[in-house]
Amino acid sequence: MRKFLTVVASVFVIVALVVPSADAQAPAGPSPKVTINGLVDNVTSWGRNISTRDGDLSRVDKEWYARLRARPDITGELGSAKFVLGLELDLTYGSTCPSGNDVSFRCSTEGGGLGTPVAVTGQHSGTFSAADMNTDVPASLEVKWAYTEFALPWAPSGSIMRLGAQPFTVTHKLSALATGDFPGAYVSIALTPQIKVNLTYAQIEEQSTGVADGFFRGDDFAFIGSVDISPFKGLDLRPLYAYLYVNGATSTDVRSGRGGLAVAAAQFPTTGLGTLVPGAGTTAANFPVVLPNGGSAIEERHTIGLDAKWTYGPFYLDPTFLYQWGHRDFVVPTTVTVPCTSSIAPAAGNVPGCVTTASVGTGFGPFGNGGNLGRQTMSAYLLDVTGGWRSGPLLIEGRFSYTSGNKANEDVRDPRQNLHYFQAISTDAQWWGGWGEISTIGIDYFNSLLADNGQRGLTPNFAVGYDKYGLIRGGARASYALTPAFTVRGSVIPTYTAEKVNNDGIKAGGSGVTPGNFGRAISEGSRYLGTEIDAGITWRFAPGLTFDLVGGYMFIGDGYSSALATANPATTTNVNGATTAINRPDTNVKDVSTVAARVRYSF
Repeated sequence: MRKFLTVVASVFVIVALVVPSADAQAPAGPSPKVTINGLVDNVTSWGRNISTRDGDLSRVDKEWYARLRARPDITGELGSAKFVLGLELDLTYGSTCPSGNDVSFRCSTEGGGLGTPVAVTGQHSGTFSAADMNTDVPASLEVKWAYTEFALPWAPSGSIMRLGAQPFTVTHKLSALATGDFPGAYVSIALTPQIKVNLTYAQIEEQSTGVADGFFRGDDFAFIGSVDISPFKGLDLRPLYAYLYVNGATSTDVRSGRGGLAVAAAQFPTTGLGTLVPGAGTTAANFPVVLPNGGSAIEERHTIGLDAKWTYGPFYLDPTFLYQWGHRDFVVPTTVTVPCTSSIAPAAGNVPGCVTTASVGTGFGPFGNGGNLGRQTMSAYLLDVTGGWRSGPLLIEGRFSYTSGNKANEDVRDPRQNLHYFQAISTDAQWWGGWGEISTIGIDYFNSLLADNGQRGLTPNFAVGYDKYGLIRGGARASYALTPAFTVRGSVIPTYTAEKVNNDGIKAGGSGVTPGNFGRAISEGSRYLGTEIDAGITWRFAPGLTFDLVGGYMFIGDGYSSALATANPATTTNVNGATTAINRPDTNVKDVSTVAARVRYSF
């Protein structure tokens, strides 16, 4: 062994001595190059009952605002290696702070959606800050990408690696599994011109030195492997496998509250050791929950499937099928929030939206081993097929999606109940993006139905479904280029859930739709979420400049009619100064409409 190490060291020294002299004789290397490209969007939109913040579709809110987004990407290249720095600036026109002074981050604590009082919601959903009078905007530039890309010297030509904060390159179809940005590594190895292997590692959370030193997060990560196969021109196949590991509470991009099971650390604790943070107070945040059986709430999620693209002359067809299995652990509830009208714990003032707390006991109660760590099995799938046909200036497209879900009486708060709803690793709100303006993101991609970060499980853009109930969605759209620079377009999108919704439940941002009872006693309601119709134009009026104008209307379905526990604002004050909680029923949902315009400069 010692001789082997001596030989290796000798070779290293010889190479180190030879390489500089060889470099001295080599021709001059490539010159560095810096380029800037990206886009600038100026958007204005009017919306009626989009309910981005309050989540209340029975209370009609109206808004007309304008904003700016700048997304410049700065690329430094030296030969085949490059560094990309992606920046993002999101500003509303005019101050949005209650004080009228946008000098602090988001004015105050950002709202959590669904019932958050108006006074503390801060900036418009999606924006980072606001341009107020004199436009002195501090600390409002975000870093989206910061990665190095280079050719792999030991791999075939065309193989690359990316390291750093970068965009996902996982599926052909947006948000089917992982879309948006992540910190980690990406490798693409071109075995042949027709076969390429892709590997992605995303570090979701970092535990660092551990809970005893004050780090409560788990070492959460995702690994995704795929193979690009092009057997002949026009057909691209991408079989893939993804593994997700989560320890305790995690990002709402990865796991959202659904079916009454919140995503709070108390429900998904990282540790059961109960170790007090040195120098910290004995608050719940600083003193982890002590589980009766110790351990952590671990989630392991496996996804396998096929993403494909096929073009043949004027036709294209893009089918995607993914199957998901695994398990997750969580602390089984001993108390739950239920409607006041529930037979479990009826309370005074039985008004829609009123909630009370009911005990479900410990030990083997209605949810099984209450108060202890329970393990739940997953089994879910997603099917999505998109196709289209082009004839000259006319393009006609159709799409169909189906994701499995749990029935209303399959209570996912009980670990003995298998979990059947599909979960993506990250969607970045782009599921069905570009097909509509209300039920999906469109021209104003900050304004879509219930799209605030605090209610992701109730937003198909994020959740690829509605709460635990899955999704059935169809869509058709057509566009016609009257001239090479001017296009008219229209679309229609009906949406249903795969299983009937429990409309007697209570909606909340952190936990989704909490059922009004347990197990078989949970009633079923409607599957219908609504139908959206849109019409618009696109005008490329100058080099790099595009103007879009679109209008949309959505006929809301009864599937959205579960009640809200808290109104927005949360309380009202009478003449004597006494405050009363406001419960707003969401049982009489109202239609939604929008008009949006955008000038985009691409460079």
